[in-house]
Amino acid sequence: MVVFIACAVYTTKVMRPSFKTGIKKYFFYGIALLILLLFSSPFIITPIINSTYVKNKIASVIHDKTGAYIEPSKFSLIVFPQLSLLINNFNINPDNRIDVDVESLKLTINLQKLLHGKFTIDKISIHHPQIKTGIEAGILKDTQALEPAEFPALKFIQGLKKVLMLLPENQDSVELTLKDVTSPYFKRLDGSVYLSKNKEEISVNATIKDIAFNPSMVSPSLEKYLDLKSMELDRLKIVANLNSKGELHGQLGLIAPTLTSKNNQVLFDSNSIELSFKLSDKFYQVDVKQFKLNYPDGSVAIHFLTDETQKKSELQFIGTRIHIDQAREMSLVFFKDNAATKILFDILHKGFVPKINVSFQSKDLKDLFNENHLTIKGNIEDGLVNIPETNLTASRVSGNADIQNGILEIKTDSAMIRTSKIEQGNLNIDLFNYIDYPFQGDFLLDVDLSMVPQTLIHLLPDTLLSKELSLVHDVTGRTKATLSLLLETNSSDLNVTVKTDDFSVTGLYDRIPGDISLENINFVYEPDLVYLKKLNGSMNGCTIYDLNTDFNFKNDLQIKIQSGSGIINLDTMIPWLMSFDKIKEIISPVQDGKGKIHVASIDLSGPIFEPNQWEYNLKGTGMGIDLTTHLDQQVIKNLSFQYHL
Repeated sequence: MVVFIACAVYTTKVMRPSFKTGIKKYFFYGIALLILLLFSSPFIITPIINSTYVKNKIASVIHDKTGAYIEPSKFSLIVFPQLSLLINNFNINPDNRIDVDVESLKLTINLQKLLHGKFTIDKISIHHPQIKTGIEAGILKDTQALEPAEFPALKFIQGLKKVLMLLPENQDSVELTLKDVTSPYFKRLDGSVYLSKNKEEISVNATIKDIAFNPSMVSPSLEKYLDLKSMELDRLKIVANLNSKGELHGQLGLIAPTLTSKNNQVLFDSNSIELSFKLSDKFYQVDVKQFKLNYPDGSVAIHFLTDETQKKSELQFIGTRIHIDQAREMSLVFFKDNAATKILFDILHKGFVPKINVSFQSKDLKDLFNENHLTIKGNIEDGLVNIPETNLTASRVSGNADIQNGILEIKTDSAMIRTSKIEQGNLNIDLFNYIDYPFQGDFLLDVDLSMVPQTLIHLLPDTLLSKELSLVHDVTGRTKATLSLLLETNSSDLNVTVKTDDFSVTGLYDRIPGDISLENINFVYEPDLVYLKKLNGSMNGCTIYDLNTDFNFKNDLQIKIQSGSGIINLDTMIPWLMSFDKIKEIISPVQDGKGKIHVASIDLSGPIFEPNQWEYNLKGTGMGIDLTTHLDQQVIKNLSFQYHL
């Protein structure tokens, strides 16, 4: 018995540890088997769920919800590490103007919720979608225009709404990530998109790098207006939201935007630009905050709006300290067929604009850049203005320049025309007459009289006045004057009017020997008429007092002396008069003479070069007159007389 008990105790001691070891071993094998099943499940389950039957069902669901058919061979279901649907190498065609080739699309499915009977997509990842638009995609003829409302960025984001249709009924939102998106417009886009099904909203946060495109890639019709080779950006940062109304609004940050002409000339350059926008199918608005321009030098803010419902389109530039020559260079290329731009910069050169507001307004976007829709309000400093149909150029112009209804109005309170100063001026030019450029100008001048003869010769070519002025030289003097210029349409004759204050002047006139000096003279020129009032002075040894005379240059040069007095010095007057054959015939008995004849009053009229046709009334006296005649050299000495002729 003792032995039996001892054996039993021994056996119990031996069997106890073996029993514990067995339990652990089975537990370990169970865990290992479970882990093995877990790790091997992808290899077991994946072939099952990627069967033709299952994939056909999935393709059918996608087609029913989005209208896009994806070949079952293009996608697969992945179990590890996360349950996902992976679609490779497929195409999306949101509309007939845009085409997208996608390298891969991955839908990550929430396994935990799936085990509770709810199908939820945690994330959608799109890798390397290639966007093609227009002619490049073969879906747009080269004669078709892509309207701005159909710009691919808007259409692409609107196309993302189709992704919402993929979401299960119990899922409200999902995040979509975009990696390495490419298009004809940029090299790379990376970003994220948040989609809300209930609110029907899409939020976008993306960065686009190396943007470069030709305007014709957006719309072939843009080449009609813009002579550009490329628009380039180093980087673009976009934060945007597409709401349930189909309105896309947000902000853009542009780094290093550049516009280049077709001859590789930089037309526009800036370090950075910030703007906000609002776009929809029938409405779009862009507002650019004021930014610094590297070229053309200055600062500018931009507002653009078009509303098809309201039939309203407008583009507005508000600039400060813009250099005119650079703006001219940019605008003539940028707006290549805009007549207003060309004509404006034919007139306006150089200087800078402290502030300017340029706007285009139209009922139809297609006609926005029509020259009749242009309005400009601005001011100029140190500008250069060419006056049409003349050789006159005003420099150092300071004032205002406006364009309204095709009329350019330049008002200046300071400018120079060569050595004459414009103290106040107003110039109105009809830019869009198309036949010619009729204009009217009124100027208050501080005139350098030395430039008057040549100026009037150029203003009034091939006239009797211009021929006589060509005989005038070495003029000195200054005066205040008003100059009025008028060119009516269909007229080749410039209407010129000049009125002066009283002034003094010296100079030479080829028809009269010696210096001419005039004082207190008042000069008025109207078309073909010259009025000299209150003239005092000396010429050819003779003295003139308070002479009032008119000259008519319309046909033969006519003179009319209404009043005046003077002293005629026969020593110099007779030789000069004898140089004119027709006058020589009248005074032919006289060969020479000395002394002075006093003219008390004079009233004379007639053709200036036909003295035999003169009508006159002269009164005066002569004292101490010596005359030598041709007849036997007879001399009359110390003659005194009174006369009334």
